[in-house]
Amino acid sequence: MSNLKFKIKNLKFRSERGVTILLTLIVLSIVLATAVAASGVVAFQILLAGDVSNSIAAIAAADAGVEWQLYNLRNAVNDDPADFMLFQNGLANYNPIKVVDNDTSTVGWNAGSAVGGWLAMDVGAGGKNYIKARVFLSLAGDAGSYKVQYSDDDISYSDVATLNLSAALGGWNTVAWSDVGSHQYWRFLISAGGSPTIDINELEMYPAALWSGMSNGATFTTSVVWGSPTILESLGVYKTAKRKFRLTF
Repeated sequence: MSNLKFKIKNLKFRSERGVTILLTLIVLSIVLATAVAASGVVAFQILLAGDVSNSIAAIAAADAGVEWQLYNLRNAVNDDPADFMLFQNGLANYNPIKVVDNDTSTVGWNAGSAVGGWLAMDVGAGGKNYIKARVFLSLAGDAGSYKVQYSDDDISYSDVATLNLSAALGGWNTVAWSDVGSHQYWRFLISAGGSPTIDINELEMYPAALWSGMSNGATFTTSVVWGSPTILESLGVYKTAKRKFRLTF
């Protein structure tokens, strides 16, 4: 009988100890699950904070891109080539000094220049990063078009913009294009109009503004689609964040 009582007590002790261990395991599991969930929330908050910070930097870069491009298109200071940098083919009554003498009453070349004729400039090693040109037209002459082109070897030229002119557009006419970097040779090729074409009294070239980059490591790229309306886009990038601005005018 006493032996039976001992076995029963021993069984109860083992049972209670098993329950205690089970409860302890359950509590530990709950604590562990809570800790994991909490760490996940904290990690998410840290990640979210990082994404917001990156996005703000990317937005700032995109805005800087818009401001930079608008400055280039509207307010840049002209940096004209010297007359000795100019050379031509097929232009009638060509006078390089008068092309860049800042006198709109003198004619750099005049009517009689045929399609295929061109005015080019060698701006020297390292090139110039032009993004806009202005020409002053006399009222004499028929309608015509000039392709603006660039090259690094004076052999192969790439088109960057087209300047469409007519006798009715006397005075200053402007053509602008997206940033294509620095190049040694720039050229105005008569692409339409035939002989005679409009007289060109003065030529001005405008370089892109100097830009040292975003100090925090963010970058931007811009593009312009010319038309009615004209669309300017700027993409700001910082780490994994990308934000784009679009301006229509």
